[in-house]
Amino acid sequence: MRGLLAGLVVGAALAFAPGILAAGAGSLTSSATTVTSGSSFDLTGCVATSGDGGYVIVKGPDTFSQDLTFGPATPCSTFSVGTPSWAPGKYRINGYEFTAKGAKGIGSITLTVT
Repeated sequence: MRGLLAGLVVGAALAFAPGILAAGAGSLTSSATTVTSGSSFDLTGCVATSGDGGYVIVKGPDTFSQDLTFGPATPCSTFSVGTPSWAPGKYRINGYEFTAKGAKGIGSITLTVT
């Protein structure tokens, strides 16, 4: 009975302290929030498990879509993204980590192209 009670107390403590579980979460960051069409910017993808790779999906105005892969990240990987055919407008970049159980989201960024 004490073991069950101790397990419930630990479980409740983790529920109220989500930062403990999120410590190993991945992230996606950009060197810029606004770029000129035809220039480039850097993305940094950090994964929860060092050595995993990942991918980003870029969605933009109209039907624009571009997929990019990165990694293996140890635990972070920085790569340059060119914008030669990107029309001016808002773009959404979603990042994912490849894991043994499938893809896991690591973040998203909104980028403005002028």
